[in-house]
Amino acid sequence: MAELIGIILALIVSWGVTGLMCLAGPRLAPMDIPNHRSCHMNPTPRGGGIGMVIGFVLVATLFSMTGVVSSRFSLSLISGSLLVAAIGFCDDVRDIPAIWRLTVHFIATAVFFYFSDVWSGFHGLVGLSVILVMMVGMVWLLNVFNFMDGIDGIAAMEGLSVTTGAGLILFLNKDRPDALLVLGVGAICLGFLLWNWPPARIFMGDVGSCFLGFVIGGIMLKTVVLEHSMGAYSWLILLAVFLTDATITLLTRIFKGEAWLQSHCSHAYQQASLFYSSHLKVTAGVLGINIFWLFPLAFFVEILPSYRILGTFIAYLPLIVVVFIFKSGKITPHKNRT
Repeated sequence: MAELIGIILALIVSWGVTGLMCLAGPRLAPMDIPNHRSCHMNPTPRGGGIGMVIGFVLVATLFSMTGVVSSRFSLSLISGSLLVAAIGFCDDVRDIPAIWRLTVHFIATAVFFYFSDVWSGFHGLVGLSVILVMMVGMVWLLNVFNFMDGIDGIAAMEGLSVTTGAGLILFLNKDRPDALLVLGVGAICLGFLLWNWPPARIFMGDVGSCFLGFVIGGIMLKTVVLEHSMGAYSWLILLAVFLTDATITLLTRIFKGEAWLQSHCSHAYQQASLFYSSHLKVTAGVLGINIFWLFPLAFFVEILPSYRILGTFIAYLPLIVVVFIFKSGKITPHKNRT
């Protein structure tokens, strides 16, 4: 009962704080002014992810106090994610050079790895290599959520759907503590999404998107490396839409010799929003892909792990095709859309 109350409180806090920032506008939140790299047309408050941060700290602390999650893991995830949120908020208020953001991201990831004991099972040169790969992967995931937070509702919806799918799998595998924790993350996404669903009244900002990617990455590593309660392939399938679009777009921009560290609006989902002149259609479409395509495949490879490589290939192949159809990496002139 206490766990359910904690999840509900996280939702209410996320919704309430976001609502206050939305209603107060520029008095509490920095304004996102449209430019040639934007996918929106009107000035909109950003930094609304602060409500998500507060909601998560609340539920993670409560779960730590009630013994649902160990105090050590809870502290490591809160500490690292707050570092990520802090640099994200600074970037929302005033642009921070990418190198400084990445430096803080790696420091936050190192803090999480050390205090969560994720590294403790790996030894020698091979173990060190695996740890470095996991750290880079976690930093990449938090930036993926940042890159993909470019149209109304998409990042919060992805966070909600991924954590819901992961929570169900973890319950299926009898890892109730981590299922509750990941559903707590889903709750803060839902609280924010009520204000961010197209047409959005407030944006998540870097403070929310990077924070969300970091927290999901941390729970992913806990369930895969520490608890062995959910397979890495199941997580990769649940995250497939974001990972496919962000990775292919980045590689395309690098291959074309573009300034890939700079902001842009050339992801496939952004091209799709231009094509359909709608944020709602694209966000709802991604939700449909998650529910009707990726969820079943994630459950399939979890139940039949011998098919995990085949299942992952099947999950990603059509998404790769779609990303190329929408010509990720291509800059398209803007037109009005909602």
